[in-house]
Amino acid sequence: MKFDRVHEFNYAVAEAVAPGLVRVTARNPGALTFHGTGTYLVGDDLGAMIDPGPRLQEHFDTLIETA
Repeated sequence: MKFDRVHEFNYAVAEAVAPGLVRVTARNPGALTFHGTGTYLVGDDLGAMIDPGPRLQEHFDTLIETA
């Protein structure tokens, strides 16, 4: 099986993936996180956060500003 390793992103930036879906990539690259943990915000108003990510202040600040 071939994996697609192309992932264009910016750290600590809220990026729209689809309507009602935003991704924020944390600056914690590694063997288990690839380029970094992808945190997803789902919904426009009171939605859900999937995988809040590591305890990095810039990541946390972006999530708070975006939510």
